[in-house]
Amino acid sequence: MKLPRIAVIGDTDCRAGAWTDAAAIAIETTALEDVEIGLRSVAIDDRSARQLRAALEAAGVTSWVSVRDRPLDPASPGSGADVRMGDPLQIPALFDHDVIVLACRDARLRRFLADLPVHTRPDVRIIACLDLDSGPVTGERLDDLLRFDIVIGGEDSFRTLTGSEDGSGRHPVEPIQRRMSGSNLRAAIAWSDGGAFSVAEREGDIISIPPLSPTPPSPSEGPSRWPAFVGAVAIGVARRERWDEIGRRATEAWSRPSYT
Repeated sequence: MKLPRIAVIGDTDCRAGAWTDAAAIAIETTALEDVEIGLRSVAIDDRSARQLRAALEAAGVTSWVSVRDRPLDPASPGSGADVRMGDPLQIPALFDHDVIVLACRDARLRRFLADLPVHTRPDVRIIACLDLDSGPVTGERLDDLLRFDIVIGGEDSFRTLTGSEDGSGRHPVEPIQRRMSGSNLRAAIAWSDGGAFSVAEREGDIISIPPLSPTPPSPSEGPSRWPAFVGAVAIGVARRERWDEIGRRATEAWSRPSYT
């Protein structure tokens, strides 16, 4: 069987010995099953680049990590690597994959990448993350997100994005479903603190799958499990699985130990 081919583009940092965000997604994905996966990011210095490349190589992730020529202003404090508009991205190599996972904060770069599949590889699916370990991605409007194939994030981020913080609507993804018609967005996926899965498509009922563990883990129990959840979704999308299958895959990934 053909292995899923996944590219991750984004920001990452090493905190308490564990890699976050884009690197965590890539590393956790390789732990779920055999995949062909690579990470594109730009390290702030040679030391960060060496550390990141070593961690990726040990996990079986292809490294497309370069070093930034000069610090950007403002620089992200303590950031090991990130990607911003203007960085060389090796577009042909990145889009020679089944799925691209976008886990960066630069809004201009996210908007630029959202439109590329139409002109390069229409069969490539872009999954845009709404959340990173340091908090929700900012600087995007709902109209920006409707240009991606899939958006994924925590329930609270969807409520904030759609102005439904009061809990109106049966599911956090329900308000965005009403805006999908005529847009590029195929699906909106939310996770809960305990790893529950909800997905809204353009048409049809919202699919919800409860978490395998009824009790959400506390922060002291280790790294967040959302990177594994995103990795499981990416694998399922690459395989073109049904959403109920992808949901079960994602909730199971959330319940597994962290590999970062």
